[in-house]
Amino acid sequence: MLLGFKTKLKLNNRQKTIMAKHAGYSRWVFNWGLKAWSVTYKEGLKPTANKLKKFYTNYVKPHYIWQSQLSSRVYQYAFVDLDNATVLACGQRRTGRATCGRVLKSVAADGSG
Repeated sequence: MLLGFKTKLKLNNRQKTIMAKHAGYSRWVFNWGLKAWSVTYKEGLKPTANKLKKFYTNYVKPHYIWQSQLSSRVYQYAFVDLDNATVLACGQRRTGRATCGRVLKSVAADGSG
């Protein structure tokens, strides 16, 4: 028998705003990563979430001051989620070699990036 507990967060308006900002930040980073993944794959390179995260940290993030006001864990987990999504979509192992460019192109083409 499995037992579980249901919990509900009772957030005030300030906390709701902070949660919404972090959710939007995560979505923004994931979409940036997906688009960058697709572009680099089209160029014939073999992207990995770790390489994209390093590039993002060093070259992209400094241009967006608003991101420094939010937790850095958010964008780190966005790249973990991106890695997991590409593994599920492509059936690839964590080698960084995408085997299904068609799937990545269709995901990126739907306007999410």
